[in-house]
Amino acid sequence: KTSNGSRIYSKQKSTSIMSVTSAAATIDELELLPNMDELHNYDKHKQLGTGTDAHVYEVVDRRDKSHVAMKLTKRKSGRYRTEIHLLHQLRTCQYIVKLLKVLEDSSVYVLILEQ
Repeated sequence: KTSNGSRIYSKQKSTSIMSVTSAAATIDELELLPNMDELHNYDKHKQLGTGTDAHVYEVVDRRDKSHVAMKLTKRKSGRYRTEIHLLHQLRTCQYIVKLLKVLEDSSVYVLILEQ
């Protein structure tokens, strides 16, 4: 923690998701995930929200110009595996956002969701 109480995360590996100096800092996690070539199919437009372990962005799929949400989450707990499983199980429910794709590496999950 810094003197003003904000947390500092530093890039530990090339695939690390977080590199921020304060909660309000602008970060670009997509550039920190060089081994996920699939991410180059998306253009980040704006941040939709943040949480303790996740950032959500509005992105445009370059292939079909569709607007989708991209959720980047640290892979440190089983909580996101549960979220992925539940979204898959509830995929036919009209009131639940659709999970379109999941990408992962050793440190991060990337969920592509309908917006």
